[in-house]
Amino acid sequence: MAFLGFFSFVFLALLSACAPAAPDLALPPKDLAWEPQAPFRGQKKVEIPPEAKAMGHFAKGQSLLGQGEFNQALSEFEAAVRADPANAFLRFRLATLYLRRGDLKNALAETQEAARLDPKAVDHRLLLAGLYSSMGEESKAVREYEETLRLDGSNQEALLYLGALHLKLGDFDKATSRLNQLLTLNPNSILGHYYLGRVRARSQLYLAAEESYRKALELNPKSEPVLLELALVYELQGKTEEAVHEDEDRPDLLREGRF
Repeated sequence: MAFLGFFSFVFLALLSACAPAAPDLALPPKDLAWEPQAPFRGQKKVEIPPEAKAMGHFAKGQSLLGQGEFNQALSEFEAAVRADPANAFLRFRLATLYLRRGDLKNALAETQEAARLDPKAVDHRLLLAGLYSSMGEESKAVREYEETLRLDGSNQEALLYLGALHLKLGDFDKATSRLNQLLTLNPNSILGHYYLGRVRARSQLYLAAEESYRKALELNPKSEPVLLELALVYELQGKTEEAVHEDEDRPDLLREGRF
């Protein structure tokens, strides 16, 4: 038994000598380079993606608009576009704010860029057409309305404004065609009937104009522009009594150059 005890002691001693010593875990090994990670190190910063910066400015701008702080909101939307200049939505939104401020030049520039970045966006084309029209560039406006209809053939806004624009340019056939398209889609379009009445009156189709104006009045009996122009159509046909009836209680409305 004494021999076995001595042998066990020797065996355990040898086993302990073969096992590696446990490392000192109190400190990192001296040969291992170690330093805290950012942002605790105070040197390297986490980079925020441009899209996130832009959306941050956009959200702040929306909030400021809700508070009635227009100028500050505009600055935030401008910052959003600077952060993400390839974002068509942000440029379009900025254009609407410029338009609200009456800055047509910058509104046009931003809308043009938005349309370039996203050429299939109907809203961009409509705003671009409206801006061209308001700035007297009718041929460009026609082009943009036509492009809108190529993208969305049933767009009622484009049909209405294109019809009105053709009327302004004196192309009565095209105006009639577009307005008839609109009224096929929406028979209850007051403006559709009104502008078609104007086209017919300009074309000296007075009975047809009378019909269009009456349809508009069925939808809105108190529309002063329609009542006035219907009275003028009656006068042009020699229907004095009807004209007087339509003109009752509206002596302040002028007729000169109406058509």
